[in-house]
Amino acid sequence: DIKNSSENNKSINDFIQYGSSMFIATGYGIQKISVANLNFLDAPYYTLGTFTTKSNVVTLSINNDSLYAGTAVGIAYARILNNNLNNPASWQNYYSAPFGLNLKSSEVVGSKVFFGSETGMGYFENGVMVTNPNPITTGKNIRDIKRGGNNLYYIVNNSIYVSDVTSLTTGTIYGPSDSYLSLGVDKSGNPLAGVTEKGMMMESGSGSFVYVSPDCPNRNSFDNISIDGNGVLWAAGGQTDAGFYKFDGSKWESFTTATHPEIGNSNWFRRIVAGENKVWALSFGGGATLIEGNTIRNFNTSNSVLPGSDDPNFCVPFGGAFDNFGYFWMSFFKTNNSTGLYKY
Repeated sequence: DIKNSSENNKSINDFIQYGSSMFIATGYGIQKISVANLNFLDAPYYTLGTFTTKSNVVTLSINNDSLYAGTAVGIAYARILNNNLNNPASWQNYYSAPFGLNLKSSEVVGSKVFFGSETGMGYFENGVMVTNPNPITTGKNIRDIKRGGNNLYYIVNNSIYVSDVTSLTTGTIYGPSDSYLSLGVDKSGNPLAGVTEKGMMMESGSGSFVYVSPDCPNRNSFDNISIDGNGVLWAAGGQTDAGFYKFDGSKWESFTTATHPEIGNSNWFRRIVAGENKVWALSFGGGATLIEGNTIRNFNTSNSVLPGSDDPNFCVPFGGAFDNFGYFWMSFFKTNNSTGLYKY
């Protein structure tokens, strides 16, 4: 129903359950749905106090029968019981810095409701907003906050910090630095961190950490495919950040400049050609990459005779084939030397 609605921003940003109802943070306000029959309850809560109608709601928390909403323009909160949440007057607002813009996260810890924004962290307690006393969070982007046991975990820029919930003035770094987006906890209260491009980071014991991700290609895009002599499928992603992938019938492996720096300086692969024992992955701008078993070698304008294009360093091979002698012939989208065919 939300997908088929006329709302401009249909993003679903957060869920929180209260009794038999689910409150949903959306790009147009808050939607309330019955957990039992999945029907909408009430009209969407479009206007939260004095905030702009249909403000983007990013995060939700519930404490002492009050619903707290972090939005793109500040914090709104209201009592749930015996209250008409469709009435803007039922809501109170807080939008003093650093909570007047781009709220990112919230979490309940005892009587405190923590909020994180792009410029800091703090908490509501007994109706009063207190700026977090830990200088680590001052002026920093707080992407997510999560309690685990007696610890409070929070993402500050590209690091996870941990503080004791009873002493928030200090914090220590937890785990390696990375592009963290979200936090969860397991049944023991240990943190689970969502990481850009890497799946989930978790502690594996003895102070070491592992990354867990689905077995899948790097992107859901396939510009070109080829099958080698062993029946392995190779695919060029076709997007500027996709790289290329292979599937051996049971497991995917993705090749990007982050996972395999030897493929060159570009992840924009548009063509891929597999032979008996060789695979050529052709990058639009980054030259040609040869894969032979576990050996990977990139050919470009700086280490081979391959040509550039309008930009002398932008090498754009765009087609290729093996001949009956095993030589590889390669054509180009554009060259700057009037030579469009090369043989390896």
